Amino acid sequence: MRSTYILFAELAIRKPYLVPLLLQTFWIFRRNRWYSRFPFFPIPSAGYLKWRVETAYGDVKTKPPLQELERYIKWSADMRRKSSKEKIPVGKSSRRTS
Repeated sequence: MRSTYILFAELAIRKPYLVPLLLQTFWIFRRNRWYSRFPFFPIPSAGYLKWRVETAYGDVKTKPPLQELERYIKWSADMRRKSSKEKIPVGKSSRRTS
């Protein structure tokens, strides 16, 4: 699954302004207990990336186009931003009490 990691690297090189969003995405999809297994980086597991590619394209050997990867990275960052704005603080209710 190195090709997917290479796609991420290629996207970062071509569009450096996406690096913070790429890092956020890697952090969100990091493998469990990443700190206890080599290479000791919080990156998605190869199995997870294979599953994502297979469910999106029907074949694990497919290389997603960079434009689609970029669109997904931006979309997921936008969804995280929107969901964090909509959270109701603990102890508060959206219902009115009279």
